Amino acid sequence: RASHSIDFVSLQPIRQVVNMASSAASVCAPAEHPKTGRIEHHVEFKQVTPQELFDWYLDSEKHGDMVGSKAEISREVGKEFKSFQGKIEGKTEELVNGRKIVQSWRASGFPEGHFSRLTLSFCPTENGTHLHLVHEDCPLDKVASLTEGWFDYYFKPMKRYIENEKGWKSSVCHVDIPCSDIDRASKFYADTFEWDIIDAGMEGYKLYSCKRKTGSSVDGGLYKTDKVVTDKAVTIYVWVDDIPTALKRVQKNGGKVLKEKYPIGPHGYAADIRDSEGNWMALYTLPDGHDDPEVKCNDGEDKDEEQKKKKRKVATIQSVCHVDIPAKHLARATRFYEDAFNWHFTKMPGYNYFNSARKTGSINGGVYQADTAIVTDRATKLYIWVQSVDDTIPLIEKAGGTIVKPKYEIGPNAAHGYTCEFHDSEGNYLALWQEPPKQEKKDEEKSS
Repeated sequence: RASHSIDFVSLQPIRQVVNMASSAASVCAPAEHPKTGRIEHHVEFKQVTPQELFDWYLDSEKHGDMVGSKAEISREVGKEFKSFQGKIEGKTEELVNGRKIVQSWRASGFPEGHFSRLTLSFCPTENGTHLHLVHEDCPLDKVASLTEGWFDYYFKPMKRYIENEKGWKSSVCHVDIPCSDIDRASKFYADTFEWDIIDAGMEGYKLYSCKRKTGSSVDGGLYKTDKVVTDKAVTIYVWVDDIPTALKRVQKNGGKVLKEKYPIGPHGYAADIRDSEGNWMALYTLPDGHDDPEVKCNDGEDKDEEQKKKKRKVATIQSVCHVDIPAKHLARATRFYEDAFNWHFTKMPGYNYFNSARKTGSINGGVYQADTAIVTDRATKLYIWVQSVDDTIPLIEKAGGTIVKPKYEIGPNAAHGYTCEFHDSEGNYLALWQEPPKQEKKDEEKSS
């Protein structure tokens, strides 16, 4: 008899994903069956009902979406099923609606004609579903790989599927840049990056719009402040077609070059600058030999190749494409954004890259180990799109953040949505943004 357990970091219920903290797997080889083993898993899924999981598992399209591979399965007892290009196959032997699935089950590496027995039991919990998996009569030499395989090929992909289907989504969607002189800053960004500067109808604030609209890029605003902090704080990266050309434009229009073009490993090139107001920023371009696949010229066909190149250059020279957030304690900051916003991180020495771009008009970025004090105001401010400001505030506070300004409407009758300002675990000043209510909901509120 052998056993082992797999522990996962517990996730918050509001995030509506799989909580694997209590998961365990046991393997045994009874004396009467020396060549087979038994696998058992207990997994908690948050904010999804037993009936939903039961239905998804028995639906070919949903099953395939959950595991990332085409599946053929049905709700009919006695029907055969296949998944993972036929590497997994079997027959559904018993169904209890919303509660239990029993299947004869085999993988491509099983001995010829040998089928194991799989039982999935779905039980309701306070916040979702408890899944009890029992996998019996597995070839003993396959037990270890199957034990891990259930997590790698089913539970983890199911977690991601629930996140996308029902889950908590958030992403960096807007960037505000501080200015001592808003007119001077407007001219700098219009002349340097060809941004459109738009009167927002608010004193001391203007909107900017990047020309490159597709893919991971965001717009934002310029806001008036008495003093711009020039220390390195939240850093935005502006995608440019050619860094040396862009640096000349930066200097010509009142900015400064802090660090000339330098490589960022295999990811491309960057250069550090200050804008006309002293804000620390960076330019970015792709690695040699790479073209941006997202940029397209939509003005019809051009026979003139030079004209095509000119259009493409205009299309790529002015987009905010990435943001870096400083942290006094990198691990603490990473946990904050994981717990508060459900961002996924790729961890590297001194820098953790996050993936938050879950909708068009949003960007990814990173959290970096800062060697200076964190700037708590008058700095570049990120807005994070969330589905609900009210639901996010408790997550921010529980994760170690502080609410600076509670939820309020942007514009009359929340015409531009809702926001809330906060400090993250490191003291960075950020804001939430929730989309404005739909018209039918507004009308309903008025009538009530």
